[in-house]
Amino acid sequence: MELRMKDRCAGRITVALLALAALTACADFKAAMAQPNSRVMTLNTLSSEIKPGMASADVLARIGRPAYSFPIGRQGLSIWNYRFARPEGDCAVFQISVSNATGRVTETGQGPDRECANNRN
Repeated sequence: MELRMKDRCAGRITVALLALAALTACADFKAAMAQPNSRVMTLNTLSSEIKPGMASADVLARIGRPAYSFPIGRQGLSIWNYRFARPEGDCAVFQISVSNATGRVTETGQGPDRECANNRN
């Protein structure tokens, strides 16, 4: 009987810790979105500052962590995506391709953010 109680308590503690971790991550994300950098970054600013050959550590130092990223295995790249609201009312993604072998930017680009409600027709 004592073992069952310990198992139940351990399970409840685990669930409580996971919930706390999730809430902390959400709070951190909201704070980051409220003021991601001390200066205003626009798509034009990014296009002029982030260039091929730049070290990924320099990108992170300048503009922070991407909103989301994904690997392109065959090409040996990681794709970093940064979300922006445009003055026109729609949303955009600034995309940075980073070589897994060198850790350097290979190319950049921008386009509509498919996750943005304002871009859906």
